[in-house]
Amino acid sequence: RDLHSFPTRRSSDLKGEDIDGGLLADPYFAQVIGAAIIQDGIAVSFVDRVRVLNPLALFHALRFFREPTTQIHQAILTSIDEWLADPETHTSKHSHLRWAVLAALSETESSKVVQFVKKFNTYAWTAWQALFRNGDLIGGINLCLDVEPGVGAPWRDRQIEHAKNKFGANLRAAVDRLLRQTNNEPAVRVGALRLAGYLADPQLAEAVEVSWNTDSAKGDHLEAYLWAAAQCCGNNPERFLGPVCDAWAALSDQRSDDSHPSPREDFAANRVRWAFHKDVPVSAIPYFVKRGQSEDLRWPIMHMLHGIDHPDAVEFVALELASIERRIEGQNRFSPYTNMAPDEWRRRQEEMGRPMSQVSRGRLLALWQNQNGEKHLRKQAFRLWAASELDGDIEILRAVDPSDLLAEKALWERVARADRTAVPSLLVQLQGNWSAPWWRLSGLVWSTPLSLALDQELERRRALPAAKWSQSSDLDYALAELITDHPEIEGEPLLVKHWDHVQFSLLFVQAALFLATPRLLAMAKAAIEAAPEPRKMFEHITMHYGINVKGRPGITRRSQLDALIPYLDYLDEMRIHDLWRLCNKRGWFDFRRQHFDSRLGDRFKRAHTDEARSMESLDQLTANNNIHWIDRWIEDYLETGATLDQIMGLIGKWLATRKTINAMRLAAAALVHSGRRSDIDLLDVDVEPKDVAAVLRADTEFA
Repeated sequence: RDLHSFPTRRSSDLKGEDIDGGLLADPYFAQVIGAAIIQDGIAVSFVDRVRVLNPLALFHALRFFREPTTQIHQAILTSIDEWLADPETHTSKHSHLRWAVLAALSETESSKVVQFVKKFNTYAWTAWQALFRNGDLIGGINLCLDVEPGVGAPWRDRQIEHAKNKFGANLRAAVDRLLRQTNNEPAVRVGALRLAGYLADPQLAEAVEVSWNTDSAKGDHLEAYLWAAAQCCGNNPERFLGPVCDAWAALSDQRSDDSHPSPREDFAANRVRWAFHKDVPVSAIPYFVKRGQSEDLRWPIMHMLHGIDHPDAVEFVALELASIERRIEGQNRFSPYTNMAPDEWRRRQEEMGRPMSQVSRGRLLALWQNQNGEKHLRKQAFRLWAASELDGDIEILRAVDPSDLLAEKALWERVARADRTAVPSLLVQLQGNWSAPWWRLSGLVWSTPLSLALDQELERRRALPAAKWSQSSDLDYALAELITDHPEIEGEPLLVKHWDHVQFSLLFVQAALFLATPRLLAMAKAAIEAAPEPRKMFEHITMHYGINVKGRPGITRRSQLDALIPYLDYLDEMRIHDLWRLCNKRGWFDFRRQHFDSRLGDRFKRAHTDEARSMESLDQLTANNNIHWIDRWIEDYLETGATLDQIMGLIGKWLATRKTINAMRLAAAALVHSGRRSDIDLLDVDVEPKDVAAVLRADTEFA
């Protein structure tokens, strides 16, 4: 109630200075108090009381009024100066308070901010943000140094965009002047180059060039130059990017061993590449494509451009992938790189919701639809195109002629997109020698004709030579996976009908246990008892069940776990751990405690199966100085079904028995991460040295 009505209902209290001190001192209300004290009629003397009890409120008041126009505004600025001049302000007791103040300043636009920030003894990213937001270039430089361009940081990007919009030409001119200076510290130079890249202004290209020409350590800053020159090169990329790429090509192409790339290969394979994915250097792409024709940088540039959403880039990558496939054709070899190349785009759509753009896919579409095009290029262009899925794909795929060299690939993509009109052609593929992958895919378009085909496939299996116990083919893997993953498939009658021959395969026995009907459980039990090595019937069972396998549902019913209880002695510790985690994920905590906690081996004995192990793990965090991992420790504990009350109670009990300052620091970090005000009392433990403990308590209470 106080939070929402403070500025109006409490105004009379503020004027009379009789507001409750506890409420006034509460940092939770700092923003509201800051808004309230700048109302008309507030006594100037009241500002000093706020400074003593809740100085954070003063900075929020500044955030609201920005520039002083009244007596109360001036009083607030004076009080802020007094607070910043007080030596106690900069002690450990107020660490979290200072962080909160800087956070408030990072959102404040005022001519007073820069002078206030510079009175802090230490800087954090919030300090750089506050400076940059208010026109101090060093703040922008340090923001760019703290987080390099290839790292996703929305807060940094928002701040830079704000500065571009607010300061415009003035910001560009300041960066230009800085880059032209010959006596810059290396860190300042790198920060300025990164910032220039974010500004992406062609008017900065010459300044980047001047910096390059005067930088005696340019080889150490090559990534920053490539980023800045690519973003700022405008209509003359050869002039501004050429020298940087020449230096790149001059890096050693010798690998230290087979598992590590050469310096030349590694240079733009990660950080710069990710930066270009996020901020595509449109003007530089044609130059990179041209430069990539030369042998010295062909592979490095192809790898750098892979994943960049630009039509020239995707075409260049398709051409290079085709070249690789052409070179190894007929040599009984394959390229892992070309095999996995489409995964980049597939992940981007699945995990980030960012499919390849229509314009880039349009370039690839023209390449693979060209009937006169070279076959390897058509294949690679199709694979890259198909890695993203957009409306209209199915109609395009249906138009592929059955005689086309891409007909089979087009059919695969139709089925993958759940095109049920593809079933007749799919049935033909299921009769071929390489039917296992098609069977796995068929669940997406399941229908009566496919049910009949599955029955016929199992019937053909009966005619094969009798298999030894536990032996399974690729087709067995596919069929068993199909039966377990798709409830719409009537698995029980199929397994019963063909049990006489499938019972010798661990895959189908595991499938029977997975379906967990009474009849199948009895049949599986008999098969397991008859097996010469029953333990082998459970090899890799959690993987076969689809547990922790992307795209597969895994176990979804408690009865499926009940079916495994009689056989837990046959499961190795890895499988037990998989099921232990599954129970946590599904919320089956009582079941887990009853059946799996006691079976976890030392390798997977999680910290949170009992109180003793949990305390032991807290000891390890303090001993290894890993206090910052307490957030993950709490999250892991919560996943086991424990409540926050239980976790905080255990931490309090642990602290009361250890009574060390390091233990208190860990408990304090836990409180800051997940604690509630009712938990603060757990720090009321006698710990030496007492003065350090008191400071830690006060700082934690504020946080």
